Amino acid sequence: MNSSVAVLSEKDLAFLPSYKDAESSLLSESDSPETIFINPAFPQPPWAYKVLSKTNDLLNLNLAWDSYSAIAIQKKSVEKMLDILFSLASSTTPAPSLVPLPDGGVQIEWHDGTRDLELSFQSDGNLSAYYFSPEKELEQANPSRELIKELILKIH
Repeated sequence: MNSSVAVLSEKDLAFLPSYKDAESSLLSESDSPETIFINPAFPQPPWAYKVLSKTNDLLNLNLAWDSYSAIAIQKKSVEKMLDILFSLASSTTPAPSLVPLPDGGVQIEWHDGTRDLELSFQSDGNLSAYYFSPEKELEQANPSRELIKELILKIH
């Protein structure tokens, strides 16, 4: 069965920690292991709907979606991507492109003609970052949240 993304209703908020609590998460546990819930207590950037819609599309890809041997997109890759994206990007961050990876992971990308940022969330839990601009090129395996935040700020 494929996973889906759902936005929690206002009544669900009573059971969630405040988003202002540093220990709380954007993502909420669900009774269904196939659903990822997004906590609406978090302020939603203008690109949120587009990202969540594309995430649903990615989670519904079947085996061999690339006409070869790609596996279905893994829920844990999507959860990590959504957590990083919604917690580190701001409302002024441009909307990212979401790209499925053949290993079941997902990549988010920003390309503006002079700068590129790609964050790859592999199905094995690893994360890699690639950033390019005329001034700097960086490729980093398992970058810190601080570095990711810094790179996202560079694409504004």
